[in-house]
Amino acid sequence: MRQRLYRSALAWCRNGALADDLTQEAIIKALSRVDSLKDEDALQAWLLRILNNCYLDWGRAHKEHMDVDDLDLPCHDCPEAQADRDQTTYQIHWALGQISSPHRQMIELVDLEGFTYMEASRVVDVPIGTVMSRLSRGRIQLRKLLEQAPARSRATGDARMWPPPAQHEWAAQVR
Repeated sequence: MRQRLYRSALAWCRNGALADDLTQEAIIKALSRVDSLKDEDALQAWLLRILNNCYLDWGRAHKEHMDVDDLDLPCHDCPEAQADRDQTTYQIHWALGQISSPHRQMIELVDLEGFTYMEASRVVDVPIGTVMSRLSRGRIQLRKLLEQAPARSRATGDARMWPPPAQHEWAAQVR
């Protein structure tokens, strides 16, 4: 479960070192409170809820910020295809970075990790209606941002410059 916890933390906080710290903190808390786990089938959701609480605690103590690092994706075929994939990756990561953390969390849990609405509800400790609302609003925001991408890229005349070159450490680890 450590890798899954780390991937979730990385998607939420967008910082490899912080994701590692949050994962370690969540594991320590889970091990110290293992007696409170009532349903072993809910272990995954229980651990992610602990991780979410660690993330929320960190968020209360620190202002959210983004680290900018170079994204170096290996080329598997022709340079044109790689450039297209790079552009798409940049646009998606940039767009995900523009939406609020609660919406980004829901997209990560449901769309990227495959959780059901009920499981995501348990992880972040909100009603299922809130999960559906955040997911819907997050998807709408993401769609709008991604639809703007081609227009901005053509307007600048250089597709490589859109979105702004904010490449994140976590992007290379998530691929």
